[in-house]
Amino acid sequence: MMAFRPTHVAAAAAVVGLLLAFTALPCGVATRSLKQDGLGATYVLGFVGNAARVQLDGALKAVGCSLTFVSNEAGIAAATCDNGMTLSASTPGLSKLGVNVVAPDLEVAMADTRNGQLEAEPDSASEATSEAASVAASVADPGFFTGPIIGEPNDRFWPYQWGPRSIGAPAAWAQGINGKCARVAVVDGPFGTLGVDLEKKFDMSVTRSFAEIPFTANTNQPHGLWVSGVIGAEANNSRSVGILYAAERKDKGGAGADIINLSLGGLFDRSALRQDKTTGEARENLMQLMNRALAFANKNGVLVVAAAGNEFMDFNSQKSNYTSPCQNSNVICVAANAPVGICPGPCDPNNVFCLAPGGLNFAGANYSRLASYSNYGRAVDVTAPGGDYADFPKPCFFDDFIATTAPNGGTSWVSGTSFSAPHVSALAALYIQKAAMDKGVLESELCNPNRVKTFVSPAQIKTAIMRGAVLPPGNAGEMRRIFGAGIINVPRTLGL
Repeated sequence: MMAFRPTHVAAAAAVVGLLLAFTALPCGVATRSLKQDGLGATYVLGFVGNAARVQLDGALKAVGCSLTFVSNEAGIAAATCDNGMTLSASTPGLSKLGVNVVAPDLEVAMADTRNGQLEAEPDSASEATSEAASVAASVADPGFFTGPIIGEPNDRFWPYQWGPRSIGAPAAWAQGINGKCARVAVVDGPFGTLGVDLEKKFDMSVTRSFAEIPFTANTNQPHGLWVSGVIGAEANNSRSVGILYAAERKDKGGAGADIINLSLGGLFDRSALRQDKTTGEARENLMQLMNRALAFANKNGVLVVAAAGNEFMDFNSQKSNYTSPCQNSNVICVAANAPVGICPGPCDPNNVFCLAPGGLNFAGANYSRLASYSNYGRAVDVTAPGGDYADFPKPCFFDDFIATTAPNGGTSWVSGTSFSAPHVSALAALYIQKAAMDKGVLESELCNPNRVKTFVSPAQIKTAIMRGAVLPPGNAGEMRRIFGAGIINVPRTLGL
């Protein structure tokens, strides 16, 4: 398998952990990976019918394995086996329980940052407050800004955020459309210590880790925190601002996600797999199980958003390859766009603070360009701001990046399709809130902690986002080949 490889970071997630992210709880719970070490091997099982947990556990124990998870609704289970034990669909006792697919776990890479990040510390220590698990942001605490934003937000780094401006997000904020009570599960990691932009947005009661590492574990690559900041950083609190500033609460028995954000993926070369029957069969089985999990999420009304990856690969030329999860019809796959040289210069020594009169050139910037690293082609549905390092090492190159949250209340500048995907997840949250409002749904019903009802289907959300996207100038066919339906646009998607 070829994977999306970051330039500086070797982050990865085990496939079984991703499957559990969709199936562990009703409507999905966020998670990252299930640890696999010298104690044994992890397997993913697919089955038909209703396998009784006690019978499945008994059959596995008889061959030196133990059942770690099962979902009858999804038809997926996970097991850990002793060293030297190989599990397959032909293992005695499994087929009679409906088990028809078994695959060893493997890791897929995070579609991580394509260049080093720069962090700005909080204004004062009093403002500050992993290989981890999932995130479910919460609206249980009303102590964050939820009203309309008229005019310019007062956040310190708003003058450096071209992403929300370029897609028209302020038009939604001005009408009080902020994604309130839409629930976004970030399947990612690590996260680390939350700052004031996010500390009231996470519902820790539905956060789970399959990596045996605490959610707040310290790390210099808090990928999950960066992604979450794009989706849900607080606005008008004199700090940084994201598109969505209220999301996620508990549902009965689980996280109850409306949206799952996956900033990760992998490329399976089917021609190579066919040459190695054993490896090829295992990888094909894993793809089948991943697709089953994605179908489960879709059935539960959960939209899955995935990053296209950072290898500047043309999917149109990869005829024998299968891109997962992007190529699944139940997923909205996101490439990245970015301007280059948005600050005309000069800059401060850190190449962030633009000293040009008037600051960043928002009006004159060219947003209609694919980021220099972004994958593109047939699997891509839409394109969204992801930042770019193409101007490195010229002055002010960091201004072409995406500004997002850092641990302890700081701000990071990052780039990658990891950060284009959460722009789409945030737009989906805005759409869910507005769709509910348009149907006359009361806020008390939308924000009910025990809500199980969805007000718009994943297919409707995906269609609206794609119809609202704007193709860059040029030959329409060629632009679609590169950008999918186009670059996302908030007002067009929401009908503002």
